[in-house]
Amino acid sequence: MENIDKFINAFKDIVEQIKTNCNFKKLFSFLGLNTKVYPLLISLKVENLLSERMLKLIEALDLRVYKIKRTDPRARLYREVISQIKINSNSTQIESEIKLFINKFMPDPLFQHYLNQNIYENPATKFILWEHEKYNDSSFNDYDSCTYVDCQKEHIFAQNPKPTFPSYGFEIEEEYFANIDRLGNLCLLEEKLNKQCRNKLPDQKKTILSTISDPKN
Repeated sequence: MENIDKFINAFKDIVEQIKTNCNFKKLFSFLGLNTKVYPLLISLKVENLLSERMLKLIEALDLRVYKIKRTDPRARLYREVISQIKINSNSTQIESEIKLFINKFMPDPLFQHYLNQNIYENPATKFILWEHEKYNDSSFNDYDSCTYVDCQKEHIFAQNPKPTFPSYGFEIEEEYFANIDRLGNLCLLEEKLNKQCRNKLPDQKKTILSTISDPKN
Protein backbone atom coordinates (compact mmCIF):
# COMPACT_ATOMS: atom_id res chain seq x y z
CA MET A 1 0.00 0.00 0.00
CA GLU A 2 2.86 2.35 0.80
CA ASN A 3 4.42 1.75 -2.64
CA ILE A 4 1.09 2.48 -4.35
CA ASP A 5 0.77 5.74 -2.43
CA LYS A 6 4.30 6.76 -3.45
CA PHE A 7 3.51 5.95 -7.07
CA ILE A 8 0.28 7.96 -7.04
CA ASN A 9 1.86 10.93 -5.29
CA ALA A 10 4.78 10.91 -7.71
CA PHE A 11 2.38 10.93 -10.67
CA LYS A 12 0.39 13.82 -9.16
CA ASP A 13 3.60 15.78 -8.68
CA ILE A 14 4.59 15.20 -12.30
CA VAL A 15 1.19 16.43 -13.50
CA GLU A 16 1.59 19.60 -11.43
CA GLN A 17 5.08 20.21 -12.80
CA ILE A 18 3.79 20.07 -16.37
CA LYS A 19 2.08 23.40 -15.62
CA THR A 20 5.23 25.19 -14.44
CA ASN A 21 8.33 23.24 -15.50
CA CYS A 22 9.28 23.77 -19.15
CA ASN A 23 11.11 20.43 -19.43
CA PHE A 24 8.07 18.49 -18.24
CA LYS A 25 5.81 20.61 -20.43
CA LYS A 26 7.84 19.85 -23.54
CA LEU A 27 7.88 16.13 -22.78
CA PHE A 28 4.10 15.89 -22.41
CA SER A 29 2.60 18.81 -24.36
CA PHE A 30 5.04 18.90 -27.29
CA LEU A 31 6.46 15.40 -27.74
CA GLY A 32 3.39 13.66 -26.31
CA LEU A 33 5.07 11.03 -24.15
CA ASN A 34 3.81 7.51 -24.86
CA THR A 35 1.85 6.17 -21.89
CA LYS A 36 3.99 2.99 -21.97
CA VAL A 37 6.91 5.15 -20.79
CA TYR A 38 4.98 6.60 -17.82
CA PRO A 39 6.07 3.82 -15.40
CA LEU A 40 9.73 4.67 -16.08
CA LEU A 41 9.14 8.37 -15.47
CA ILE A 42 7.17 7.76 -12.28
CA SER A 43 9.64 5.20 -10.92
CA LEU A 44 12.44 7.71 -11.34
CA LYS A 45 10.36 10.33 -9.58
CA VAL A 46 9.64 7.99 -6.65
CA GLU A 47 13.38 7.45 -6.16
CA ASN A 48 14.19 11.18 -6.56
CA LEU A 49 16.19 10.48 -9.71
CA LEU A 50 14.21 12.58 -12.17
CA SER A 51 16.90 15.09 -13.12
CA GLU A 52 17.05 17.21 -16.28
CA ARG A 53 19.52 14.68 -17.74
CA MET A 54 17.03 11.89 -17.07
CA LEU A 55 14.25 13.83 -18.77
CA LYS A 56 16.38 14.27 -21.89
CA LEU A 57 17.10 10.53 -21.93
CA ILE A 58 13.40 9.74 -21.60
CA GLU A 59 12.72 12.15 -24.46
CA ALA A 60 15.30 10.34 -26.61
CA LEU A 61 13.89 6.94 -25.66
CA ASP A 62 10.32 7.89 -26.49
CA LEU A 63 11.23 9.66 -29.73
CA ARG A 64 13.56 6.98 -31.08
CA VAL A 65 11.93 3.74 -29.91
CA TYR A 66 8.22 4.50 -29.52
CA LYS A 67 7.74 7.14 -32.23
CA ILE A 68 10.38 6.86 -34.95
CA LYS A 69 10.65 3.06 -34.85
CA ARG A 70 7.08 2.61 -33.55
CA THR A 71 7.85 -0.43 -31.41
CA ASP A 72 6.53 -1.27 -27.96
CA PRO A 73 9.13 -3.27 -25.98
CA ARG A 74 7.11 -2.85 -22.79
CA ALA A 75 8.26 -6.01 -21.02
CA ARG A 76 11.90 -5.37 -21.82
CA LEU A 77 11.64 -1.76 -20.69
CA TYR A 78 10.39 -2.98 -17.32
CA ARG A 79 12.86 -5.85 -17.03
CA GLU A 80 15.97 -4.04 -18.25
CA VAL A 81 15.39 -0.53 -16.89
CA ILE A 82 12.44 0.02 -14.53
CA SER A 83 13.13 -3.01 -12.34
CA GLN A 84 16.75 -1.88 -11.97
CA ILE A 85 15.64 1.42 -10.45
CA LYS A 86 14.14 -0.44 -7.50
CA ILE A 87 17.36 -2.41 -7.01
CA ASN A 88 19.94 0.30 -7.65
CA SER A 89 19.26 4.00 -7.05
CA ASN A 90 22.60 5.12 -8.49
CA SER A 91 21.69 7.75 -11.08
CA THR A 92 24.79 7.17 -13.20
CA GLN A 93 24.04 3.47 -13.45
CA ILE A 94 20.38 4.08 -14.29
CA GLU A 95 21.36 6.57 -17.00
CA SER A 96 23.66 3.93 -18.43
CA GLU A 97 20.83 1.35 -18.45
CA ILE A 98 18.52 3.75 -20.31
CA LYS A 99 21.22 4.52 -22.88
CA LEU A 100 21.84 0.80 -23.40
CA PHE A 101 18.11 0.26 -23.92
CA ILE A 102 17.92 3.06 -26.51
CA ASN A 103 21.00 1.81 -28.36
CA LYS A 104 19.66 -1.73 -28.39
CA PHE A 105 16.46 -0.73 -30.17
CA MET A 106 17.56 2.41 -32.07
CA PRO A 107 21.33 2.94 -32.32
CA ASP A 108 22.58 6.04 -34.11
CA PRO A 109 23.12 4.41 -37.55
CA LEU A 110 19.60 2.95 -37.54
CA PHE A 111 18.18 6.27 -36.30
CA GLN A 112 19.88 8.03 -39.21
CA HIS A 113 18.46 5.43 -41.59
CA TYR A 114 14.91 6.04 -40.36
CA LEU A 115 15.34 9.81 -40.61
CA ASN A 116 16.36 9.44 -44.25
CA GLN A 117 13.13 7.65 -45.13
CA ASN A 118 9.69 9.09 -45.92
CA ILE A 119 8.77 10.48 -42.51
CA TYR A 120 5.91 12.92 -43.10
CA GLU A 121 3.31 10.77 -41.31
CA ASN A 122 5.55 9.78 -38.39
CA PRO A 123 4.30 11.07 -34.98
CA ALA A 124 7.77 12.43 -34.17
CA THR A 125 8.15 14.59 -37.28
CA LYS A 126 6.57 17.78 -35.97
CA PHE A 127 8.64 17.64 -32.79
CA ILE A 128 11.85 17.05 -34.79
CA LEU A 129 11.14 20.02 -37.06
CA TRP A 130 10.38 22.17 -34.00
CA GLU A 131 13.67 21.17 -32.33
CA HIS A 132 15.49 21.91 -35.59
CA GLU A 133 14.21 25.49 -35.41
CA LYS A 134 15.85 25.83 -31.99
CA TYR A 135 19.06 24.31 -33.33
CA ASN A 136 19.18 26.90 -36.14
CA ASP A 137 18.16 29.86 -33.97
CA SER A 138 19.17 29.94 -30.31
CA SER A 139 16.75 32.83 -29.68
CA PHE A 140 13.78 30.73 -30.83
CA ASN A 141 11.29 30.18 -28.01
CA ASP A 142 10.91 26.41 -28.14
CA TYR A 143 8.64 26.42 -25.06
CA ASP A 144 5.88 28.42 -26.79
CA SER A 145 3.15 25.79 -26.71
CA CYS A 146 0.54 28.02 -28.42
CA THR A 147 2.75 28.44 -31.49
CA TYR A 148 3.60 24.74 -31.45
CA VAL A 149 -0.07 23.78 -31.53
CA ASP A 150 -0.72 26.31 -34.31
CA CYS A 151 2.13 25.04 -36.49
CA GLN A 152 1.46 22.52 -39.24
CA LYS A 153 3.76 20.37 -41.33
CA GLU A 154 4.21 21.73 -44.83
CA HIS A 155 5.87 20.32 -47.94
CA ILE A 156 8.37 22.74 -49.47
CA PHE A 157 7.94 21.00 -52.82
CA ALA A 158 4.21 20.37 -52.95
CA GLN A 159 2.53 17.04 -53.57
CA ASN A 160 0.25 18.93 -55.94
CA PRO A 161 0.82 20.76 -58.21
CA LYS A 162 4.09 19.20 -59.29
CA PRO A 163 6.54 21.19 -61.42
CA THR A 164 7.42 20.32 -64.99
CA PHE A 165 10.57 18.22 -65.32
CA PRO A 166 13.47 18.63 -65.34
CA SER A 167 13.40 21.44 -62.76
CA TYR A 168 14.47 22.24 -59.19
CA GLY A 169 17.21 19.60 -59.48
CA PHE A 170 14.77 16.79 -60.30
CA GLU A 171 15.13 15.02 -63.64
CA ILE A 172 12.00 12.88 -63.60
CA GLU A 173 8.67 12.70 -61.78
CA GLU A 174 9.53 9.44 -59.98
CA GLU A 175 12.58 11.06 -58.38
CA TYR A 176 10.46 14.00 -57.25
CA PHE A 177 7.80 11.89 -55.54
CA ALA A 178 10.43 9.65 -53.94
CA ASN A 179 11.70 12.66 -51.98
CA ILE A 180 8.75 14.88 -51.10
CA ASP A 181 7.96 13.15 -47.77
CA ARG A 182 11.55 13.24 -46.49
CA LEU A 183 12.70 15.61 -43.74
CA GLY A 184 14.62 17.87 -46.10
CA ASN A 185 11.39 18.75 -47.88
CA LEU A 186 9.39 19.49 -44.73
CA CYS A 187 9.01 22.58 -42.56
CA LEU A 188 6.61 24.05 -40.02
CA LEU A 189 4.28 26.94 -40.79
CA GLU A 190 1.60 28.58 -38.68
CA GLU A 191 -1.86 27.58 -39.86
CA LYS A 192 -2.60 30.99 -41.44
CA LEU A 193 0.63 30.93 -43.47
CA ASN A 194 0.19 27.30 -44.36
CA LYS A 195 -3.22 27.98 -45.88
CA GLN A 196 -1.68 30.64 -48.11
CA CYS A 197 1.27 28.49 -49.17
CA ARG A 198 -0.53 25.20 -49.62
CA ASN A 199 -0.48 23.73 -53.14
CA LYS A 200 1.97 26.34 -54.42
CA LEU A 201 5.29 25.89 -56.18
CA PRO A 202 8.42 26.85 -54.18
CA ASP A 203 8.90 30.16 -56.03
CA GLN A 204 5.29 31.11 -55.30
CA LYS A 205 5.71 30.21 -51.61
CA LYS A 206 8.89 32.28 -51.44
CA THR A 207 7.02 35.31 -52.78
CA ILE A 208 4.19 34.88 -50.26
CA LEU A 209 6.53 34.49 -47.29
CA SER A 210 8.82 37.36 -48.31
CA THR A 211 5.79 39.65 -48.67
CA ILE A 212 4.54 38.72 -45.21
CA SER A 213 7.96 39.21 -43.60
CA ASP A 214 8.50 42.61 -45.28
CA PRO A 215 7.95 45.28 -42.56
CA LYS A 216 6.54 47.66 -45.20
CA ASN A 217 3.53 45.37 -45.71
